[in-house]
Amino acid sequence: MAGFFKKLKQRIFYEKSDQKPSIRPGDIPDGNAAIPKFTLPPRDEAPQQAERDAYFVQIGLDFGTSFTKVVCRDIMIDKPWVYMPDYPCDPELPFLISSTVCFNDGRFSHPKRLDGAYTSTSLVHVKMALQCVGAADTTNKHLDGYRALVPEGLDLSTFVEASCIYLLAGIMGEVKGAIRSRFTGSVEGDQIHVNMAVPVASADDDRVGELFERVLRLSWSMADEMTGHPECLLQEVIDSIARHEANAASESVKEICFIYPEVSANVQGFIRSRSSQPGLYLFCDTGAGTVDQSLFQFSRKNSGDEYLIYLSAQVLPIGSCRIEELALEYSPEQGWKALEEFRRFKESGANDPHLQKARYAIGNELEKRTNQTIALGKKKLTSPKSINELRVIFGGGGHCTDPYKIGVMKQFDSTIFRNELIAQRRRAEPNFDRGMPDLRTEFNLKPGQERWSRRLSVAYGLSFAKIDLAAFRLPKDVSTPSEDEIVKKRAVTAHAPTKDDC
Repeated sequence: MAGFFKKLKQRIFYEKSDQKPSIRPGDIPDGNAAIPKFTLPPRDEAPQQAERDAYFVQIGLDFGTSFTKVVCRDIMIDKPWVYMPDYPCDPELPFLISSTVCFNDGRFSHPKRLDGAYTSTSLVHVKMALQCVGAADTTNKHLDGYRALVPEGLDLSTFVEASCIYLLAGIMGEVKGAIRSRFTGSVEGDQIHVNMAVPVASADDDRVGELFERVLRLSWSMADEMTGHPECLLQEVIDSIARHEANAASESVKEICFIYPEVSANVQGFIRSRSSQPGLYLFCDTGAGTVDQSLFQFSRKNSGDEYLIYLSAQVLPIGSCRIEELALEYSPEQGWKALEEFRRFKESGANDPHLQKARYAIGNELEKRTNQTIALGKKKLTSPKSINELRVIFGGGGHCTDPYKIGVMKQFDSTIFRNELIAQRRRAEPNFDRGMPDLRTEFNLKPGQERWSRRLSVAYGLSFAKIDLAAFRLPKDVSTPSEDEIVKKRAVTAHAPTKDDC
């Protein structure tokens, strides 16, 4: 048994120089009202032992625009489990953790309920705000709420970064505590690592990728201090960041914290399934704030290792929360209370004319932007004709038919594709959509929990040890082929029939 763990340690920590992966970090009512502690169903856990071997647990942290999800994996036995917070914001989806931070009278706090997604003191869409800061897009509307609450004299980027670190550090502190409680005592060699996803388009921008790495490492370093999101002053968070800067920059923390493209994480289950086929794919991930699109080639080497080459990617600010935001703009109502009401209407499926108008507008925008994503990717194909074999994968908790599926699938009738080849495909396969794998068996989900699978797919993919994650190349690393590299259809010379042809 000792030899097994020695080999596993060598495999995980790259003690053999020829085992280093090709993946590189960065290539990628009242909201605070108390609610009863959620009682979790019994979990299928191995019995605890008085003496045990060192554990290695990989945290898959899906930092979402509206909600964060976490899946942990015991690497030694390859067993994942869903992390459930003590106070879930939605009893029907008890793994959801609000990605909103509250800021009132100079103090940070964290909401524990689904109600109150929009309040006068809410800092919403923290992830998108961080992306804007990283890209130096300081006029972006997603920073409006931060500009309204940032204390006088404080730099906006510092405020956004502190908000994000407070959020993530509090979450990781609770997750680390839950992991430690599953095992008896402390054993030398116990390891916890964390993988966090960023959109491909964000990872493709070095400034944004580096900022996400910095925030993740600082959040990890401050996790024990911020466990459970204690209410604290903004200045206390800023001071804590300063104290932990050196540790966050250390090689040991860099080894623990890993950034990975969101689409790659999302499709881990898909590419590992026996039914997955190499080919050209458009992944469309609809979250609360954004639609993350990536066009990529999936290949499988002779060794069995999977590889993803991203040809193009965009982050579109038209996620599901944009539906209620546009509905508010179209209506005579104003303020965050009306916005919260439109959110409830949307979630309940109410047939509101303002929501319908918003869906139509988003569908039109998605149609145009998806056309761009596919066209940009097509330019990098050495065989442009292969675009006609494109398959689509939909993901994300905000995905729905109208407007997201409709807007994307309209592309197959555009001039990007050859109509006769698409018509031929449709006769053989009327649906070009490839569904995501069902994770119900993986997590022993019960009847009625089917929709958990789509919401957990990113966190599930991130829960694999980073050496086991599929390698990738980002769009910036894939050049447009030259004329000599493009495979062209050979011209056929017409000739008059001879007597031998007759």
